[in-house]
Amino acid sequence: MSTYVLPVFVLALLKRMNMIKSYKLDTIEERKFPIIFFIILSFMVGNLLINIQIVDLLAYSFYGIAVSLILTYIFFSAKIKTSLHMIGIGGILSFIIIMSFEYKLNYNLIIAILFLLSGLIAVSRLALKAHKPKEVYIGFLVGMVSQLISYQFYHNM
Repeated sequence: MSTYVLPVFVLALLKRMNMIKSYKLDTIEERKFPIIFFIILSFMVGNLLINIQIVDLLAYSFYGIAVSLILTYIFFSAKIKTSLHMIGIGGILSFIIIMSFEYKLNYNLIIAILFLLSGLIAVSRLALKAHKPKEVYIGFLVGMVSQLISYQFYHNM
């Protein structure tokens, strides 16, 4: 609900209020408010999961999402537009690798498929001219590294 329905609702509301021109969020200015909203949402979901003490690793993954979005917002000041699609797939890939390591499970097939999917998403973002290669690479790295940072924080608690 919080990772699909609510974002779609917020984007529709922003479009209706003329705060964004298109759902593609082409400009850095159009991305600012949604990014701040999802930083707050990610921290809230992470806190909820920590408080109910069901899946701490997943909670820290949501903190990792917030870290990646904070880094994305910081990049805005340097006029760098990162690929949010690549942040997402990089974060998922890193989270699966962390789960595989933490729980001693063999997720090699899933990891291989996610690497292939990452490449397909990157190629599609470039083919659609939605991003430059630098923005795709930065997005993927930010997604992966933010999950690793969050995991290190979780592991050292």
